[in-house]
Parts: sequence; C-alpha cells; structure tokens
Amino acid sequence: MSVLRAVLGTVAVAALALLTAVPTLLLHRDTVGAVLGWAAVVLCLLALRPGVRTRLLYALVLCGVLWYGSQQAADGGFLVTADARGWALIALALVAVLLAVVTLPGPRRRHDHVSDSGDESADDGPVGAAEKHLGT
Repeated sequence: MSVLRAVLGTVAVAALALLTAVPTLLLHRDTVGAVLGWAAVVLCLLALRPGVRTRLLYALVLCGVLWYGSQQAADGGFLVTADARGWALIALALVAVLLAVVTLPGPRRRHDHVSDSGDESADDGPVGAAEKHLGT
C-alpha cells in the first residue's frame, strides 16, 4: 500500500507541475499572465515538502516544460519569447531548481540517545564507542 501511495504522490506532483508550467509558459507574454504564472509556481514550490519526489521533481518537470518551449517549432517560432518576460521565465526555472536543491533534507542520522547514566550523548561512531567501551 505504501508503494502505491508513493507512486500516486509522485504522479500527482508531476501533474501539478504540468498544470502550472504549461499555462505559465503559454501566458508569460502577457504581464498579468507572467505574474500569475510566477505566483503559481512559487506558491506550489513553497506548498510542497522538501524532497526529491516532491519539490525537486516539481522543479525538474517545470524545467522540462520550459526547455521544450524554448526549442524552435516547425514554423520557426519559439514559445519562450526573447524578451525580459522570456528571460524571467527561464530565471524562474533556475530559481525553482535552486530552491529545491537547497532545501533537500540532509542524510538521516541516528537520533541522540540517553545513556544509562541519564546524560544525553550523540552517536560517536565506531571509534568513539570503542573508546568508551575500553575506558580510554
């Protein structure tokens, strides 16, 4: 059941990214559309938990949509404009990835534990544990 929950959560984050990135890409030429797109992306990033399958996935899907929009179409045009709004859209993608990477949780470590004597001690690793055991 937890695997299904994880897969559905990942699909939901990817869908949320598509549902905000595509309109942001298509409406960034208009000032109101650009502001609403920026707001939607930033609010979604802040609402998602930090993590690889949440915030980072959202940012990478956003970058993928913007990369696709920056490719030349068959008629010779581009979806991302070559003006300040287009560059702001690319900056939004970079800020999203930066925010997602900076807020990734660190490696999990053992929690501090309370020894028999009642004082709190952190895990000192194998060398510290051996020194405590030998009394050195």
